[in-house]
Formats: sequence, C-alpha cells, structure tokens
Amino acid sequence: MQLGFFYNAWAVTDASLDFTLGKFLRLSHKEAHILTAGMFYGSKTTLLRNLLHQQAEDKQKTELLRTLKIIQNDSLRNEFAHAYIASDEKTVSFISRSRGGDYKCKEREFTRDEFIKHIDLFIAASKDFYNALEADELEFAQFQHAALSASSKE
Repeated sequence: MQLGFFYNAWAVTDASLDFTLGKFLRLSHKEAHILTAGMFYGSKTTLLRNLLHQQAEDKQKTELLRTLKIIQNDSLRNEFAHAYIASDEKTVSFISRSRGGDYKCKEREFTRDEFIKHIDLFIAASKDFYNALEADELEFAQFQHAALSASSKE
C-alpha cells in the first residue's frame, strides 16, 4: 500500500517538475509538455535547479531547492521502479541488478516502519515543493490536461 502512495505522489511530483520548468522557461503548457516528455529525469532536475538559482525569489528559491534535493537524491525512485520486490509482514526489500557492464546486484531492505517513514518523507517533500510553487490549482490542472492537446496529429 505504501508503495502505491509513493507512486501516486511521484506522478504528481513529476507533473509539478514539468509545470515548473514550463513556468521558468516561459513556455506554453503545450510547449512544456513537448520539451519535458523526452527529457531524462536527471536532465530535468539539473535544468530546473539552475533556473531556480537564476530566477526564483529568495524565499521561494530556498524551499524549492531544498525539496528538489530530497526528491532527487533521497526518493529512491529508480530503485523502487526497477528492482525486484521481496517482502513479508516485517520487511520489504528491493533487489536491484546492474543494467550494463559487469553484473552486480544489491539489496536495500527496510523494516515496515522504516519504509513508511521513507515514503512519508518523500510525500512531505513533494507537497512542500508544490506548495512553494504557489501554483494556481486551476492552472496546474490545465497544464496536466494540455498534455493531450500537445500530442502530434499524425
């Protein structure tokens, strides 16, 4: 259940990051979707971090950068998305295998309480990021729906 909460928060966070890039690059919603759809996550966050340093107001900048750091470095999204999951009533483990080069495998194990705390911290950072944007909820919803109208008409 907690992993489901994480993925739900991740979907909103990903949209928030794309929305924020569009705002700081002064793009239309459609243009923002076209740009961000093909970007790797690391490229998005690098661009966003640099735009925040240059353009955000100091109070907003501090909070957006703080929460972006948590989202980027502490979420473990890639491990969760690409690993095998092994769990029981007391623990959950993510077993990650290398994707290239020499084969390597590692396990990240959480107790139930540790995993719940990890997810709660990510969700809090995601909410704090969105709140620091001071985004209009209607505009954010319009941004999300603009993804459909940005689709090519082949």
